[in-house]
Amino acid sequence: MKYRIIGRLLFGRRVPLVLLIGILILSLGAGLTTVFLGTLDRYQLLSGKNEEEGEFFILTKEVGIFNTLLNAPVKFSEEELKTIRSSEHFAEVGEFTPSMFRVEAKLDINYGMRTSLFLESVEAKYLESDLQDLSWEPGDKTIPLVISSDFVDLYNFGFSMAMGFPQINPSNIQNIPIELTISGKSKREVYKARVIGSTRRIQSILAPHSFIEWANENIAGAKNIKPSRIIVKVSDPGVDVKEFLEENKWETNQDSFRIDRMKVLGKWVLASFSVFCIVFGIVVFMLLLSNIRVSIFARIEEWKRLVEMGYQPAVFSNLILVFLLMISALSLILSLMFSGLFHAWIADQLWEARIFWPTGFRFSDLLYSFLFHLLILGSAYVILKLDQKKVV
Repeated sequence: MKYRIIGRLLFGRRVPLVLLIGILILSLGAGLTTVFLGTLDRYQLLSGKNEEEGEFFILTKEVGIFNTLLNAPVKFSEEELKTIRSSEHFAEVGEFTPSMFRVEAKLDINYGMRTSLFLESVEAKYLESDLQDLSWEPGDKTIPLVISSDFVDLYNFGFSMAMGFPQINPSNIQNIPIELTISGKSKREVYKARVIGSTRRIQSILAPHSFIEWANENIAGAKNIKPSRIIVKVSDPGVDVKEFLEENKWETNQDSFRIDRMKVLGKWVLASFSVFCIVFGIVVFMLLLSNIRVSIFARIEEWKRLVEMGYQPAVFSNLILVFLLMISALSLILSLMFSGLFHAWIADQLWEARIFWPTGFRFSDLLYSFLFHLLILGSAYVILKLDQKKVV
């Protein structure tokens, strides 16, 4: 009641209006600042890659009419591999090893489903960091697999609907029992398999490199298999890389270059957006603080009258602190809601380009918004405390 009386004397009946305006202005400034800092945080995960890791391209060769007529698979020659490895455009070069044996999989869903499939292998370091534990040793009866996220989408929204099979939750795919039957010229073996995760970087079904090499040699009787696909790590993809590939008649997914152009554009957008957010945050802070200071200095006589009535200056300091805390608490909630809605909208826009943008609540968002409000609250309290000494 004491603070309510003082508040009415200081701000008149405009207390709810001043409070509402302060909350809206501050939450907008805090929301934009949180969005900017949260965008920088999420930008490192753009398209599922870290800026320091570079871009991963998968190179192939064009399949010509003679390859089809003569049943001659397209493969990279030793000379081409040397050219790729010696190129300054590529920081790392990895080779895919295809399976030369037949694979039949039985999935224990909907009373069992059988299908033929293919397997490939590549060094685990070219997978996302959480999938690099892809290993197998002779004698192991369970084969870990990594499957492309696109394949899961094709099954869920195409094959399963046409065949009447249940859809698979990507997070539960690891729990589906799989039986693999591999056969070659004269051997046939059965293994259990388990999907340990999915990847958006590589469109394939990947098995451990050690397993593919062992099975090719011992089941299919094949050795020294030349790769038909190459994975390369590019530090700075651009026009030079594209021209280099076209000159050697190698192909890659053009979306890789499109995503890179979007990331370059994104850097400029972020730079412009950051300047806007910083300027806007300063303007918001000055407007809110000016509004409170004008209300205080316009009622100097009321301040003095309250002192004459016996109120201590600490009461005014506490009133200012409570007022600022109320604004900051509600502004913190609204700014987090604004940030969440913004990132959800960005995720919808980028998903059409197959670019992953993390949504949902992140602790960093709360931290950024809290630090912003703490800075504003502390600065405003110090300034208003100094104003109080001038009028009391």
